[in-house]
Amino acid sequence: NAEYMGALLSSIVMCAPLWPDRSTLLLAMFVAWGSGTLGGLANAALQIALELIQFNRLLGVTLNPLKPYEVAWLYNKIVWGSMWAGVFLFPLRTPHYVARAMLWGLLASTLHLLVFFPLQHAHLFGTKYGNLTFVPVVLTDQAWALTAGFVFARMTRGLAARGILGSDAPTYGTNGDPSAFKLKQTSRDSFFSA
Repeated sequence: NAEYMGALLSSIVMCAPLWPDRSTLLLAMFVAWGSGTLGGLANAALQIALELIQFNRLLGVTLNPLKPYEVAWLYNKIVWGSMWAGVFLFPLRTPHYVARAMLWGLLASTLHLLVFFPLQHAHLFGTKYGNLTFVPVVLTDQAWALTAGFVFARMTRGLAARGILGSDAPTYGTNGDPSAFKLKQTSRDSFFSA
């Protein structure tokens, strides 16, 4: 796990030269960390819901990592969710934040299915747990990505509207339209309405 953590942290550090305003990078990292934590909770909640409705059993999937509903299992989801949120720091302006979040979720799913499962001797795509293991993996990773992407977009846009993040920061949801920031910088709406 230390190797994976080092790789993810180094990818965050690699974003630093790309970030338009380095004085706000630390703040953006905290926003990404917080949004990833909430995304990890969404991932865990969806996994519990799928377990309660016996979705995995319906698909013939026996995947049950770290005995759900235990603290270690939830901690794992939150920590990995927060570390994966470093991908939101890449300064992409297009497409819309939902499409970017789904792309990052697919990246996480791809690495789970093609790298992490084989390293855990669960074969490619986790077929040791069933032929359709990829379905709950993709669903829960998308829950993480969409939640984290939405929170990151709202927070960064709110901070930019208040002048805390510069208008050139890669906030999600503006599609690269600089006039969207000019309007928001002059209005003093509530923090989350940006």
